[in-house]
Amino acid sequence: MACETNLSKLHKVQNFFIRIAQHRVPYLQHKSNVDILNSLHLRNIDTRTKLNDLKFLYKIMQGTLRTNDLLPLFNLRVPRQNSRSQHHFYLSKPRLCLVQRSLVYRLSQFYNTLPLPPDFCSSKSKFLKACYMNLE
Repeated sequence: MACETNLSKLHKVQNFFIRIAQHRVPYLQHKSNVDILNSLHLRNIDTRTKLNDLKFLYKIMQGTLRTNDLLPLFNLRVPRQNSRSQHHFYLSKPRLCLVQRSLVYRLSQFYNTLPLPPDFCSSKSKFLKACYMNLE
């Protein structure tokens, strides 16, 4: 995800849009922010950033993005049925806070924490559908 200060700026813009929509559309005046986003078919900023992170990870794993320097940084694991650990990425303990905030660590950790992680070998539409199910 993005830096917290950038996310707070995006939240302000989204809340400003919601207030404008509440004043201009009569049936939205007494609804909550979440209901307004749902009725306008929009997603929350946090959900959108997580979804974009998963899309980026999918593109890296599929090879559609030519990131020769980035792909070797991911430590892939093949989860086994008789193992307790079903994580797809191996994460070592970060020694520095900088490592913990890095893109590779953040994407790997987020994918490992999904309840039903989507399959990288599936088509893009199936992958996105599984991502939507995980984030809702």
